[in-house]
Amino acid sequence: MKKSLLTLSILGLTAAGSFAQGYFLFTASKGATWESFSTGSPQLSSGNVYTSFLWANSGSFSGGIATNAVSPNGGSWATVNSLLGSGFSVAVNNANSTEVDVLSNTSTLAKGGINYNASSTFQVANTVAGNSYVIVPVAWASTGGATLSAALAAGANLGIGNSFTYASGASSLATVPSFTTAGMLPFGVAPVPEPTSFALAGIGAAAMMIFRRKK
Repeated sequence: MKKSLLTLSILGLTAAGSFAQGYFLFTASKGATWESFSTGSPQLSSGNVYTSFLWANSGSFSGGIATNAVSPNGGSWATVNSLLGSGFSVAVNNANSTEVDVLSNTSTLAKGGINYNASSTFQVANTVAGNSYVIVPVAWASTGGATLSAALAAGANLGIGNSFTYASGASSLATVPSFTTAGMLPFGVAPVPEPTSFALAGIGAAAMMIFRRKK
């Protein structure tokens, strides 16, 4: 049930038109993705985080976290489903009809960066060449699977970045911006809180309110 929107989104894309899709360059600089689930403290992701992205003709989303913050923020898979239900679609490579998913870079000079399709442009299914789109990057712990669909089913640790506008290339020869150049902000993947964590947080907040009232 929870992955129905994601499945429908991907099926819709793979059944879409066969030409004139927009060209994208899914790369980002060192430090694009952070994580705090492996050691409990924020650090550049290194081969343990997958990243994909959602796209839409319009809309916005405020997520993500800056590199100088205390710790990377987590995210809710319900939020991902909400975005999919409000007009966003999962990025699918038009050449092979598979989801666009890539592991974070591991080398010291590029750790935490993104390097999909060997830093070459590719067509995103169902987009239009030379058009502008709203992009929301999504990242998750690699233990949740190599695709966004698998990670959603597993409820993997999650991070959702800020939305930004991206101009697709009109052809394979066009100059296409990287995600960093287009405005993608660094964001982090943190553990998804357990329901008991939310309950304890609620109890703690209620206790604080009672204590303040008594004072």
